[in-house]
Amino acid sequence: MIVASDWKDFGEESNTLRALVHRIAEGDLVAVDRVPGDSVRAAPGGMCEGLHGTIAGILHGADAISTASSEIAAGHRDLSTRAERTFPSLQQTASAMEEFVCYLKRVVDVCSVSMSRI
Repeated sequence: MIVASDWKDFGEESNTLRALVHRIAEGDLVAVDRVPGDSVRAAPGGMCEGLHGTIAGILHGADAISTASSEIAAGHRDLSTRAERTFPSLQQTASAMEEFVCYLKRVVDVCSVSMSRI
């Protein structure tokens, strides 16, 4: 049998629960009162702890992604700088190789002429 005091307690807990759910909806995941596990108000507390853990995990993952992105960008800048420094010497090497090939062709021509006279 439910007595008037039980209804009063239920009404107070219902009002408290309503206020708690509104605070959670507004983003307040910290201001949850510790209540006995058999209370209806214990469920939002567990929900807040779970949400807090999930959000902390997301923030940790986002921080790791940010750090990795910064490291990748720094590596890209370093590689780009080294490539820009190396390019002129590669051009010089290619030009020198062209000259060397032309010289070798002349040597081969001279050798061919000399061999034909023997």
